[in-house]
Amino acid sequence: MDVLAIRKKANDMFYSYYRLLVPAFYMINCVTLLAQLSSSGFLSLAIEFLLVTLSHGFIHMALMLDHGEVKEFSFSDIFIGIKQFAKYFPSYIVRKVILVGAMLLIMVPAFSILYHMAGEQFYRVFDHLIYLLFSNSFRIDMISFFLTDYFSWWVLLFIGLGVIVYFYLSAVFILVPCIVEDYDYAWNEALIKSAKMMSGHINDFIRLVLSFTPNYLAYFASSLLVMSVCGFLPIAGTSTYLVISMLLMITSYQIRFYQAISIFYLELRDQTREPNSHELFKI
Repeated sequence: MDVLAIRKKANDMFYSYYRLLVPAFYMINCVTLLAQLSSSGFLSLAIEFLLVTLSHGFIHMALMLDHGEVKEFSFSDIFIGIKQFAKYFPSYIVRKVILVGAMLLIMVPAFSILYHMAGEQFYRVFDHLIYLLFSNSFRIDMISFFLTDYFSWWVLLFIGLGVIVYFYLSAVFILVPCIVEDYDYAWNEALIKSAKMMSGHINDFIRLVLSFTPNYLAYFASSLLVMSVCGFLPIAGTSTYLVISMLLMITSYQIRFYQAISIFYLELRDQTREPNSHELFKI
C-alpha cells in the first residue's frame, strides 16, 4: 500500500474542501471541548465516553468527499453521530472499553507504585494521570507535578507499555467507524471485520500515522507559542488559547488525518470486498 500516495490525496482533499471542512470540524470540536474544560481526569473520561459517537461526523464527512463532490455539509451530516446515536453507539462504546480497559490493565503495576509513593494523595495523583492520558488538553502543570513529585522509571515503563497497547489496538479497530457507516453490521461484526481487514496492514497504518508527525509537531510548537502569548492576557487568555489552538489542530493535521483514514479504508475495502455484503453508504 502506497502510504505517501494516501497522504498526498488527503492533503489535496484538504486544500480543495477546507472551506467546508474547517467550520464543520470546528463545530464538533467545540462540543468535545466540554471534556477539556474539566480539570478532573475521571470527569473528562466520563464525558468522553458519553460523547464517543460525536467524532463519527469526521469519518462521515471524509467518506462523503471520497464518494463524490459535495457542495456543503448539513447539520445532520456534521452531527450524525448524535442524530443516529443508537446506530453508532454500541460499536463505538465497546471499542472504547476494549482500548481503555486493556491500557489500564497493563498499567496496574504503575498504579501500585504510585499508590505506595502517594499514600493519601493517591486519588489526586491517579485523577491527574487519567486526565493526561485521555484529555486532549496539554497541561504543563500536571506534567511537572508528576516529574517533580512522583517520578519513577518503573511508572514510566508501564505507562509506556499501556500507551503502546492502546495504540496497537486502536490500529486493529481503526476501521470500525468506516465499517458501521458502510455496512449493516452489528458492533461485534464490525470489530471482527476491522481486525480481519487490518491483518497484515498494521505496519502500513503505523507508517501512515507517522507520516503526520511533522503536522503534529507544527501544531504542538505553534500551540505552545500561543499558550505563552495568551498567558499574559488577564481574563480572556485561556479562552483565546483554546479557540486558536483548536483551529491550529484542525488545519494542521486533524482534517488530513481523518481523510487519510477514509482513503486507507476504501483501498482495503476494495481489496477485501465480499460479494454478498450489504452496503448502506450511498452518495
